[in-house]
Amino acid sequence: MVSYCTYCKEHRIFKVIKEHIVGPNDDHPPFEFTFAYCEHCESPSLFIREDFGAGFDWDDYYRIYPQNERNLMFEVPDMVKQSYDDAVSCVNAKIWTAAVVMVGRALEAVCKDAFPDSKNIYHGLKQMKDNGLISEELLEWSNELRVLRNMGAHATTGKITAEDANEALDFLQAILEIFYHLRPKFERMKERRSSETLVS
Repeated sequence: MVSYCTYCKEHRIFKVIKEHIVGPNDDHPPFEFTFAYCEHCESPSLFIREDFGAGFDWDDYYRIYPQNERNLMFEVPDMVKQSYDDAVSCVNAKIWTAAVVMVGRALEAVCKDAFPDSKNIYHGLKQMKDNGLISEELLEWSNELRVLRNMGAHATTGKITAEDANEALDFLQAILEIFYHLRPKFERMKERRSSETLVS
């Protein structure tokens, strides 16, 4: 198998030592845990992948040790996830301009998920702010990512650096966590506390 080695800072061939499948059960589909090491530096890693009914995909490994800080541990729409994963791949491959373009594409996918009729990122962000889906601060973050994406997508003299790409991915990841994980979690907490108050 081939994966990104956090020690080599490159994609490397990994030698599989042991695979172990858990499940399926009522709560989740089958999981496959794979213990492997980098053939170049011999550093160990632990990967996981899931079978959602079509078998295990050969390229669907997620590294859980060493911790993959770019692995989203919550669900997002497929179109958002595809663009996010592509942005991560571009950063890992050190293709900085492509990375910020994919960050912008993921942000546009978020807008389309909230408002399918949004014409572009700017229009989608405005709709989200006007409807109370994002705060003024998140709007400011998102607008900076939109500007950076435009710089990367068009032929300009502006240069996209490694710092630009990594920071754009940091802020995109934070936006996705707030929008798709923390906000729904907060709403569930409010509903639970409200129902407990009514019962008491």
